[in-house]
Amino acid sequence: MDEMNIAATKFRLVLTGFAVVGFSVVASLLATHVSFQISGKSDYRTTMMVAFIIPMLVAPPSYGFVAFLSWKLKKANERLDKLAHLDPLTALHNRRSFVDAATARLVSNPGCYPTGFLALVAPLVKAGLIPDDWPYTVNAVSGYSGGGKALIERFEAGEGADIGFRSYGLDLDHKHVPEMQRHAGLALAPIFSPAVVKAFRGMMVEIPLPIAVMPGSDSPEEMRSALADHYAASPVVKVHAEMAPSELLILNTQEPTDRLDLYVMGSPRGDQVRLIAMLDNLGKGASGAAVQNLNIMAGLDEVAGLRL
Repeated sequence: MDEMNIAATKFRLVLTGFAVVGFSVVASLLATHVSFQISGKSDYRTTMMVAFIIPMLVAPPSYGFVAFLSWKLKKANERLDKLAHLDPLTALHNRRSFVDAATARLVSNPGCYPTGFLALVAPLVKAGLIPDDWPYTVNAVSGYSGGGKALIERFEAGEGADIGFRSYGLDLDHKHVPEMQRHAGLALAPIFSPAVVKAFRGMMVEIPLPIAVMPGSDSPEEMRSALADHYAASPVVKVHAEMAPSELLILNTQEPTDRLDLYVMGSPRGDQVRLIAMLDNLGKGASGAAVQNLNIMAGLDEVAGLRL
């Protein structure tokens, strides 16, 4: 349940409380009126006894229900306070988020590009290893299947069959940018440069960091260690320990996978870093995350049905 759902629940509880109190007051007034009507010329004692007994019968259950609503309201407030400190990416992040997903009514999945970006940046910002007010850039490539049927048809037939590399989002208004900024806790929107390559599936998301001039940033070793600790319990996310592989490839024959591979590449002098995430845009970037979250919510094995 998100903040909007909780706020709506609180509003309904308050309205219900007012309605119950109002009903009790109206019942008392009606009881007094009815008592005078039915008593006619009866003596004063009979009239007042009727007017007193009826509200007494109505008030206890009414105010008892108000007390129950107050308890529910308190629980909703506690839930809202808890949500304010939870990591937004349930299937990517720590056990606390895991428990939250297991008890939630609704769980959202991050987009494919934000999955790679947030998996790298959000934990490092939260740990204070990189600043939250830096103008980050994101360079990313995806297999053309991420564009849906129209793009698949374009790449596999007609004039698109000759496309090797397609840059897009050139208006700097890509729909995933607000998601990246919000859930990473950034003061500035990142500059996002997405592209599509002539491979059916696969995705590489990179964030270059000039840490020599970034205030409050730490060494690549510290960043790698922090990410490894953050995902230590994850059966899906792997933080690679090697300093720099010779190359990273997206293959035309890429096999489906639901895992997420993270790399922290540091320059020899330690003054520059490349954060890189590799994933399947159709797996961990889409259906794999959905299945993982459904498993958690249903109390099943987290990786049931996943291809790792």
